[in-house]
Amino acid sequence: IAPRLNAAGRLQDMSHGIDCLLAQDPGSARRLAARLDALNEERKQLQSRMLADAGSQLDALEIDPGAAGGARCLFDPGWHEGVVGLVAGRVCERTGLPAIALAKSGTAGILKGSVRSIDGIHVRDLLERIAPEVPGLLFGGHAMAAGLRMPEESLEGFRALFGAEVERQLGGLSRDDVLWTDGPLAPEDLRPELAEQLQFLM
Repeated sequence: IAPRLNAAGRLQDMSHGIDCLLAQDPGSARRLAARLDALNEERKQLQSRMLADAGSQLDALEIDPGAAGGARCLFDPGWHEGVVGLVAGRVCERTGLPAIALAKSGTAGILKGSVRSIDGIHVRDLLERIAPEVPGLLFGGHAMAAGLRMPEESLEGFRALFGAEVERQLGGLSRDDVLWTDGPLAPEDLRPELAEQLQFLM
């Protein structure tokens, strides 16, 4: 249920999900649920395309790892602003580095983005530190995630400042890869039913 409710807010209007939850008759609920399911399928297709684009950008950066410092700040004019948080999260997982994904907003000349961080780097405080040097930067968030917006002309300066500040902070952290899990699975848990339940959550 959760991805379908979230898809409405990401792509259109979260009121679609609220209307579905508050529907008074089964027919209306089914129609609204079908709309949410269609939006979630659209979200998955967008996310898949955007992740492929992000992968291509990462491959290019890995040719010259020092070019981006200790962060990955990715932008594509064709990306959807409602899905950038999912992309930033996946890029952060893949690289083990703080990651930003940015898209054009509904306002001309303005970019909107989402940041995901790693243990040891408080991303909201980091943004606060560099904000005075980035014209038009607005942001909010917490230690591990933040949202931001800025004029498109500020992107290159922001990218350089963000990467340099992350690199500076990484100097005091272990760069060893860490894999977080919710714990081991018992052999009897490895069955098709569990795989189906995990697939249903996507």
